[in-house]
Amino acid sequence: MSKLIFQKIGTGLILYLNEKKNSNISEIGRNLQASYSHLFNVAKGLEEIEIIKSEKTGREKKLILTEKGLRIAKLIEEIKANIEDKDYKESEEKYMLTGKLERYNLRINKVLDEIEEKGKVLPKSARVLGRIKYLTLKTRPKDIEKVQLRHEILKNIESIIGGEKN
Repeated sequence: MSKLIFQKIGTGLILYLNEKKNSNISEIGRNLQASYSHLFNVAKGLEEIEIIKSEKTGREKKLILTEKGLRIAKLIEEIKANIEDKDYKESEEKYMLTGKLERYNLRINKVLDEIEEKGKVLPKSARVLGRIKYLTLKTRPKDIEKVQLRHEILKNIESIIGGEKN
């Protein structure tokens, strides 16, 4: 059961409850970007080892940290504060900054380079572009920069695929 604490969702759940004091699974899931079912299973496991407890109010089930959970949250915060490895922080920041759309855009640029090199769109490149288009359409960015990037990616794909058909 200690594995639950060291998972991203388990740690996130503990830290979120430490900050908000109590919350329901849906709210926590939105903030941690985790599915309800996964979060429910993690919460159930943490409740079994008495790190959190749940209180049902009508239809709503609120999660609250126990004393043990509060001590663990404090330790997690201390560990996070003591991480001073610059390379670790830089790699974490770099990973966090490159979201899905940025990675898709980089892949499209690689495909464009291949097309310029070969002089035509290869079947493999067309499949990659189709997959990126599908994945890009599934994204639902919230900030304006990501919306613009999404639009730019889709426009680039259409221009490449459209240029191939002519």
